[in-house]
Amino acid sequence: MAESSASEANSETGNATKFSKSGENESKSILAQPNQEFLDSVSEVFERIDKLEIERKELNDRIKAEKASLEKHGINNHAFKAVKAFRKLNEEQQDNYDLSNQVLRRAIGQPVQMSLFEAQIERTH
Repeated sequence: MAESSASEANSETGNATKFSKSGENESKSILAQPNQEFLDSVSEVFERIDKLEIERKELNDRIKAEKASLEKHGINNHAFKAVKAFRKLNEEQQDNYDLSNQVLRRAIGQPVQMSLFEAQIERTH
């Protein structure tokens, strides 16, 4: 799987791998006397990076809008980030996270409630 990801990344970056394959002596020589092909390749890298930065900004704006829609419904951004990170953990890591969270909360005098729904019911009565 890692090999296919690397292949996909290489095909998406086009000439980017061309630069990393050259040896140190060869790269010093091309820098001392750059040919037009090299200059064109560098120019294309700038264009690709500019395009990727625009795409990244658009994605970041969409992510920000999604998070804002949750915040409008009362979802705390810090809680969202924590749960988002938690769901990426494997089962063993999740168990360790839960145990660590309980110990840390007890250490600061803020023990974790066994049921958030029960805690909400107690607060409203």
